[in-house]
Amino acid sequence: MVAKPRDRGGQRRIRGLAVSIGVAAFFLGFAAIISWLAPVHVLDLRREEEGIRADIAQRLLLVVPIQTRTLAGVTGVSTRRYAPPVYVNPDEPAAVVRPEEQGFLVLQAARGSAEISTSPAELEDAERSVREFLSGSDARLRRRLVSNWKFGVLVATLVAVPGVLILLAVSWDVIRRFGR
Repeated sequence: MVAKPRDRGGQRRIRGLAVSIGVAAFFLGFAAIISWLAPVHVLDLRREEEGIRADIAQRLLLVVPIQTRTLAGVTGVSTRRYAPPVYVNPDEPAAVVRPEEQGFLVLQAARGSAEISTSPAELEDAERSVREFLSGSDARLRRRLVSNWKFGVLVATLVAVPGVLILLAVSWDVIRRFGR
């Protein structure tokens, strides 16, 4: 009886694909954590018969909605800023650390309010556009509100891109191999 040769090339390919998918998952998972810590929200205001309804969706990796809230009967908008206290670096007493300021767009309604973390740089513009919508007659306003552009968009995107490229390469390899 003749022993069949084992297909070591196929096992190596499967192991290589598994490693590639694991590395892609690492990049995408890390980007998702960054995106969760520095959230991006989509505010969708709609004029309805009962009043103005606000749908607020927090997005993971800029596209995946992970948390949604609805506020009915929106009547007003304001802003709130929070500046963490300045402190001295314990390792270098001469260095004073000034944490970044945080901004919040606050929507008011008869039955509560909703705060949306927003970059302080775009806070006034967001408030102005919501205020104009509340006093105007447009049917809908949709805004993307980013709490921190550097981390919520730039860093999350830069970390996610290698993961997406690896997944595309793995998909291409699988399609090419099974397409034969």
